[in-house]
Parts: sequence; C-alpha cells; structure tokens
Amino acid sequence: MNRFKGLIFLALVIAGIVFLVNSCSKDTYPRPSASFYLNDFAGALSGAAELYIVGEGEDLYEDTLELEDGGAQIVVATFMLEAGQTAADYDRTEIFRQWKIGKNDMGILILLLFEEGEYGPQLVHAEIEAGYHIEGYAFAYDLDETLDQADLFEADLGPFETEKRIMQVYFTVLEGLYRDAYDTELIWDLEDYDIDYETYYSYSSTDSELPMDLIAYIFSPFLDWGSKIGYIAVTLLGIGLMGGFARTLGGGGSSGGFGFRRRR
Repeated sequence: MNRFKGLIFLALVIAGIVFLVNSCSKDTYPRPSASFYLNDFAGALSGAAELYIVGEGEDLYEDTLELEDGGAQIVVATFMLEAGQTAADYDRTEIFRQWKIGKNDMGILILLLFEEGEYGPQLVHAEIEAGYHIEGYAFAYDLDETLDQADLFEADLGPFETEKRIMQVYFTVLEGLYRDAYDTELIWDLEDYDIDYETYYSYSSTDSELPMDLIAYIFSPFLDWGSKIGYIAVTLLGIGLMGGFARTLGGGGSSGGFGFRRRR
C-alpha cells in the first residue's frame, strides 16, 4: 500500500513538473478575469461599462444556451501597452483560444489596447475576433465597418466619449448576433448611457480588473482535462492558491483568426 501511494505521489510530481514547464511556455496572457465578460486589465473603463458588458454577456449566454448554435459569448479585453510594446505583442487569436470563448465556437472577442495619456488611458488600437461558427453569419462580415463607424480614434476624445463609442461597438455586435443567429431584435439607445455613466461611474469592482484565482481556473469549463489534471497535481503538492469560484466562464470555443483591427 505504501509503495502504491509512493507511485501515485511520484506520478503527481512528474505531472506537476511537466505541466508547469508546458504552461509557462503556452499561457502568454493572464487568465480571464472573475467576471469573464469584461477583462479590464488596463483599468480604462468605468463601472457603468462593467455593469452593461457583464450583465448583457451573462444574459446572452444563458438566453441562448439551449438553442441551436447557442452558448454565445461576447468578451471585452483591455490591456495597457507598456514602454516598448506594440499591438503586435497582443495576439487576439491566441487570447481567444486561451480563454476558450463561446460554446459551439459562438464567441466574439473585442480587444482594446491603451497607452497612458494626459487624462488617463488613451485608446490606440482595437480589434475584433470571431469564432469559427460566427463566420457563418452575415453580421460577422460587417465587423470592420462597425469599427469604422464608431470612429474610436477621433482627435481629442475624452474618456467618456471614448467609452461611449466602445459601447457603440459592443451593442452593434450584440445586436447583430441576436438578429442573425437567434432571430431576436435587440433594442438599445446609446443616449441612455449618458445617465448610466454618471450614475455608475464610481461603481467599484475588482472582478473585471484581476485574473481569476487558480482554484476557479482549475474548475472552469474552458480548461481542457489535461490542464486540469496538471493544475490539480500542482495544487495537491502545495503550490495551489485559495479563492472563490468565477460566476460564468468560457464555453470552450475556438477561433481561426477571423476578425478586423483598427489603430490610431
């Protein structure tokens, strides 16, 4: 019996070491945030944006989960470009695949890159990535026009106007997805965002600004079983971290690199 336990322990040690070596080379980007739908690692968006994006994201996933081509997810991610970094340092397809956005490959990633500006984070680059199955719907081929029409990089935009135009992109994508994939009309008025921005600007949450903790990550549905076993092995060896569970996580989707980009 003791020999058997020793073999199990040795197997866990080997699995943990192999996993750590592989994960260090594969996971270029942070784990998604605890809120999943908004990953505001740049700290660029307001509490109003978080409430809208997370709320609409959870509703979309739950409302479509049991439908054909269901389990759609729209995820927004912001990153701050550090000194010497460029947009090329952020591969939207790799982020999409690492986070496994959207069940049935029904995922969309809106990637926003910022630099430090005079009045806070300044948007300098925007991209949209669509999952394999999204490519079958007409609205996906208008995503480049969606970025253009929002005019995200107009000169002298303040933080509020920039955020408002980001939300214009978000709701246009959401509207197209509901319409084409689920034959549902989404009605929204961007002017309402003025009031909500003032009301919820100071809403404070770290769910969208920090990567989810390791325990939540291990049990998330978007992590493959090989990675789960590796993380569990490491955790059992005393390297794991303690924490709570994320509310809604990736559906397991992948992407082939279909998308569009715009930059300042």
